[in-house]
Amino acid sequence: AEQMRLRAHTGIIADPEQSMLVGEAERISFAHCTFMGVGGYTVAIAYARWGVHPFLGILLAGVVGFGAGWVLSVPAMKIRGQYLAVVTFATIAAGHVLVRRLHARYGTRPALPLFVIGGLGLIGSLATNDNLLSGALGITAITILWDGIEIYRQEKRMKKNG
Repeated sequence: AEQMRLRAHTGIIADPEQSMLVGEAERISFAHCTFMGVGGYTVAIAYARWGVHPFLGILLAGVVGFGAGWVLSVPAMKIRGQYLAVVTFATIAAGHVLVRRLHARYGTRPALPLFVIGGLGLIGSLATNDNLLSGALGITAITILWDGIEIYRQEKRMKKNG
């Protein structure tokens, strides 16, 4: 009886995941893993840093995950195919180089301007009607915002290793 109940619970959990993974288009998507990770980090950070009870952290994770999904989906829905791949990988590659060089030269000072530029880029991506421009601008803006975060993380890595 315990084994049957365990299988039923696993099926209840796995069926929506299967539907989300494959979806109506019958194409595999791993994007939901990103937002599950955002939620997991939210719970962990809320508990470790602020002492928030894990059950409240789960509610907070839903709100944060939804917000992250909404912010990323608006520009991503406007760009398709090879353009999406090129813009995504180009901005990520450039961002890695940019973070290391800016941090080596200026420390954490460039982080705030990167946040501002990224925020303005997101606003611009939402304001434009051209799908390709909106998508490219949105992906680039999210990458620039992330680069601002990475500058602080690079500082931590340097202090830890140095």
